[in-house]
Amino acid sequence: NFQGRGRKRLLVASMSPRPCHAGDDADRPPADALLNFLRGQGPGPRGALLEEVLGWDDERLESQHDYIQWLFPTDVASEYHPESPVLTAEVQQEMLWDTQVEEALGRALAVFLRFLGLEMEVLDEADPDPGEDSAMRRNPVKIKKCETFKSRRSTCWVVNCPEGNHNWFRISRVLLSLRLLGLLEEANALYLCLEELWAEGDLPGFTVHSLRIWREQADLLSRPIPKRMRQKRHPCACTVS
Repeated sequence: NFQGRGRKRLLVASMSPRPCHAGDDADRPPADALLNFLRGQGPGPRGALLEEVLGWDDERLESQHDYIQWLFPTDVASEYHPESPVLTAEVQQEMLWDTQVEEALGRALAVFLRFLGLEMEVLDEADPDPGEDSAMRRNPVKIKKCETFKSRRSTCWVVNCPEGNHNWFRISRVLLSLRLLGLLEEANALYLCLEELWAEGDLPGFTVHSLRIWREQADLLSRPIPKRMRQKRHPCACTVS
């Protein structure tokens, strides 16, 4: 519901622009290439179009690492793929009011959630007052585990590198991108889902370090990190080659 987002988008649009951390020496496409890609009108990662990327299976989404910057752009250059475009304040403002971009972001989020073993449910009521503390207001969407969560755990939720799991970095990007582009309810819902997974023992203990970063990216620092209610055994992929 694009019109229903109007006031919250206005809040994002009225915020002071963040400085763009793009660097000067990276050979990257201009920021408006992001706009064309998300509108379905131009190429993205390695020349792929939006519809192609959204149609990739989970194996392709796991093995290719330069598409997430196109589906979920931010104003921070990718450390590992500095050739990827970076969101500028001007393009951000244009995206905030573009219904094609909003639809593309919603579809991209659905694909990414499927990859993680999660799904989004639309609730009946939207929050009538977006000006309230974002940590306390009710979300019109809810993100939760789906039936594939267990099968996706070995790829997305085990510790398999010194930093945890590269997909946790992707989650950080997605949270920030959703917030920058006005999908505040979705960003909140994703963080609350992650928080619940942590509290219920569905994520490994090491995830607490990422949970703090996710909370910051979702701009929910007023929420305390919950205690874990119970411990579960998880498959381990701790050996780093």
